[in-house]
Amino acid sequence: MSRTPSSPRARRLAAGALAAGLLAPLAVTGAGAATTTGAQHQLIPAYFYPEPADDLWPTMCSTAKSSTVIVNPHNGPGADYDSDYARVIDDCRAAGQKLVGYVHTGYADRPLSEVKADIDRFYRFYAVQGIFLDEMSNDAADRDYYRQLHDHIKAQNAGHTVVGNPGAAASSNWQLAVTDVVVVFENTAAVYDTWVAPSWTLQAPSGEIAHLVHTTSSAQRDRTAHLSAQRNAGHVFLTDDVMANPWDTLPGYWGTDPGAWAPPGDLSSPTTSPFADVATAQQFYPEMAWMADRGISTGWALSDGTSLYRPFEAVNRDAMAAFLYRLAGSPAYTAPPTSPFKDVATTQKFYKEMAWLAEQGISTGWAHSDGTRSYRPFEAVNRDAMAAFLYRLAGSPAYTAPPDSPFKDVATTQKFYQEMAWLAEQGISTGWAHSDGTRSYRPLDHIKRDAMAAFLFRLSPLL
Repeated sequence: MSRTPSSPRARRLAAGALAAGLLAPLAVTGAGAATTTGAQHQLIPAYFYPEPADDLWPTMCSTAKSSTVIVNPHNGPGADYDSDYARVIDDCRAAGQKLVGYVHTGYADRPLSEVKADIDRFYRFYAVQGIFLDEMSNDAADRDYYRQLHDHIKAQNAGHTVVGNPGAAASSNWQLAVTDVVVVFENTAAVYDTWVAPSWTLQAPSGEIAHLVHTTSSAQRDRTAHLSAQRNAGHVFLTDDVMANPWDTLPGYWGTDPGAWAPPGDLSSPTTSPFADVATAQQFYPEMAWMADRGISTGWALSDGTSLYRPFEAVNRDAMAAFLYRLAGSPAYTAPPTSPFKDVATTQKFYKEMAWLAEQGISTGWAHSDGTRSYRPFEAVNRDAMAAFLYRLAGSPAYTAPPDSPFKDVATTQKFYQEMAWLAEQGISTGWAHSDGTRSYRPLDHIKRDAMAAFLFRLSPLL
């Protein structure tokens, strides 16, 4: 493509064309229950020229919340200062956005002197607050190349941001040592829907991971946003713009209401807790509030009009059935007049939900020599069995568990190993991290109600 657009309009088209190949595949770790993405922020590839007659830049700068905006005047800073870019960069900074300048690296084939010269021009021309290194190599042998660029940028200002864009996720996390943020996904929403995030991206601090998803229709937006939270993306951008120039305008659903495009993975938790025994600052508060909002759990009502959630109580098997049935959308279902389980009466609380689990094959209980089955409704659910419940609720997707367990306390020959490994690969649970780099799952521990909320929230996009 041309790298020498001769007019503002040509620059806009060139920047949009560049964007087609530019952005590649943008945690608080809960108590072993799940990787819980903290507040998400947008990483906006603003590859549209700031013509004074257009309102794209003013709209973006005035409505985006705590975003990082990638500035690309001319496939880099260009040879000359551009007053239109200087103006919008200053305006966006005043509105609280962070601006980073686009510089391509040619997958470490571009001479370092050229890349550094582009970096220097950005800082000389514009008030940027970091650099976006496009075409980042995924080869760990190129670590020193990017270390030199990282250090060159930090020499301008140690607090400035280095974003790396390799075009696909590397096999290991080496890029985290030479960037502040690494973009590990850029593709369509259709591809994103079934993409499996590498385990290192799920275990990294969410603020160091970015996903950029284009061709995301309005109908796909909410699910895609939810997936980005599940997959630990602290920086994300979704757009309905399509190839060949998927970053040459704002999303059609951006709208004039800032709330129409809030950072998607930041759970919209109420400022007042729906439960008297759950504090808003508590671990998994957003997920427990989400449970209440979706009607998956309303807790225990008290005479004073408040409700309790009992976050640290274990989840019993009868209540687990109710959680899963509601998470599935409370499908129309008439329970049979004869119970499938000898220890569950048809008049019992949650009978319908337990019978539904049996009919769906999510739980068949324990078989006895007399041909009957029992469910053990009042037993607490262990974390290994919980993995099996969630895997089956998701449709028992085709999955081959790895030959090496992701958890040091789960053997590959262990009952429910496949299901526990699947939870880890999906980012629904990453377990507990240890100083030696291993992780544990605690398969025989009981699952508590607060952690269960996190599991269900992370599973919900897959249903």
